[in-house]
Amino acid sequence: MRNLSILDLGCGEGILQEKLCYNNYLYYVGVDYSAEAISKALNREDEKPRFVNADISDYSPGRRFDFIIFNESLYYIEDPLRIVKRYMSLLEEGGLLIVSMLVTEKSNRLWKMIEQSYDIKDEVIVTNKLTDNSWVIKVLTNLDHND
Repeated sequence: MRNLSILDLGCGEGILQEKLCYNNYLYYVGVDYSAEAISKALNREDEKPRFVNADISDYSPGRRFDFIIFNESLYYIEDPLRIVKRYMSLLEEGGLLIVSMLVTEKSNRLWKMIEQSYDIKDEVIVTNKLTDNSWVIKVLTNLDHND
């Protein structure tokens, strides 16, 4: 397996990075709007994981990634489809964009819009049996690969 690059948008305190096998990625960038969350993540920062306090609506990483992840963040953005399109252009060839959203009326509407523009390669629904909350996680690629 080659070493991969990961952009985690809405990383919070870096919980996803903490769960990743350190040897299986070459580069990880976690971005979150909350300065407090990023300050908690910084204690794990080194040459591989980096954490940035920024608004993902206008953040520019300056590089491409194998995986771009919107972790519980897409429905907080004013124009989510524009942002998905912008970040989709930052994927390496064959890269994947992964979106996770809590199941709500708003996220269901957003999924319908996303599915009109992007190919869904895989999806899963995860349910917390204690709270009865569910999350939909989908893996996207461009329908128009010339974008």
